[in-house]
Amino acid sequence: MRTDGRSASPVHDPGPSGLAVDGAESRLGLELPTGNDAAAVAGCGRRTRPDGLFSAVISNQRTAITLLQIPIVLHVALNLTLTARTAAERAVFDSTKTADIEALRPYWGMNKRRVLGGHYDATLQLRGRIEVETLIYTLLVEAGRVDPGPVLRDIDAGQFDTVMLPFDVTAGPKPTWLNAEVTPLPKAQLDAVRAHYRLVKHLDGAFLNGNYIYEPNRD
Repeated sequence: MRTDGRSASPVHDPGPSGLAVDGAESRLGLELPTGNDAAAVAGCGRRTRPDGLFSAVISNQRTAITLLQIPIVLHVALNLTLTARTAAERAVFDSTKTADIEALRPYWGMNKRRVLGGHYDATLQLRGRIEVETLIYTLLVEAGRVDPGPVLRDIDAGQFDTVMLPFDVTAGPKPTWLNAEVTPLPKAQLDAVRAHYRLVKHLDGAFLNGNYIYEPNRD
């Protein structure tokens, strides 16, 4: 704090980290970046009384109120930008997602007794529950924490009316772009789908290559 015979400035230099407003507000940690020293002094130093920023606000000094409005304006501007972006994304993508789910209804709706696949939006909206969460199931099977036998036997027996995969399992090995986080099923289960199911439909959808719909072979 400088007191060289002139009126004391309400701004003091706490060190290289920046400026802090004197008084009660300095104890609250109200700091400004060093690059804004001149703006802070010009904004409130010339007219704000030495007893602090809050006193200036109470006494309706416009310079102090203007300084306080800066973070509020930034906060409002940021939130308005994010809100506009979210609204635009929903306007564009919601109709597309709705159309994708409706296209899945004949294969994924309640007319099917059991389904197996990782399209969570369609499963929850068309069926209300997920029987096998394929991502977690695959990770647990590969970690040796879950017995793969029951699901594997149901696939072999054609117990799932529909199986949905993000690629054509009958065309060969799974694509190289699949990784541990998006692998739809363990290898043994994929082999069982290849052996006992046939591809009946390929639809656009959330997966990179769309949705590949399989139903049991009825030989």
